[in-house]
Amino acid sequence: MPAHGTRRPGAIPPAAAAGFTLVELMATLAVIGLLAAAVALTAPAPVPALRRDAEALAGTLARAREEAILGGRRVRVEADPLGYRVAVARSGGWQPLSAPPFAPVRWRDGVTPALADDPALRGFAFDPLGGAEPAALELAQGGRRARVEVAIDGSVHLSEAR
Repeated sequence: MPAHGTRRPGAIPPAAAAGFTLVELMATLAVIGLLAAAVALTAPAPVPALRRDAEALAGTLARAREEAILGGRRVRVEADPLGYRVAVARSGGWQPLSAPPFAPVRWRDGVTPALADDPALRGFAFDPLGGAEPAALELAQGGRRARVEVAIDGSVHLSEAR
C-alpha cells in the first residue's frame, strides 16, 4: 500500500484537473466582447417606422404611375386610417389590385395619416399619360412628420415635415 502523500505513476495532480484558469476565461471573454462589438458596429441603424412607411408609399405611387402609363388606364392609390391600396379603372369603376407589388399595405404601429374629411381627397390618381391630380398625404409618428406629394406631372416627392 502506498504511503500517505505519494501518488501513483501517471495520475493527474488535483490542481491540473480543476478546469480552465482565470487567464483563459478572461482571454475568451475579451475575444467574445471584440466580436460582439464588431457585429454591433456593422449592423445597420434602425429606420423609424414613419420613414419606412413614407418611402414605401412613395415607391408604390411611382409604380402606380408606371402601371397607368404601361397599362393605358387610370390607376388610383387610396389611403385610409389602416393603410393604403391600389385600384385600376375598369368598366366605369375602380377595381382593387391584390397581387404584389400592389397588394394592400397596412401602416406600421404608431404611424397615422392625416386624412381629408372627403373620401374622394384621400388618394392619388394617375392618368394613362403619367399625369396626376396633385395631392399630398402627411404621415405622423410621435412628434415627427413625413409628407408624400404627387405633382401634376405625376412625379412623386418625399419630404420630412416639421
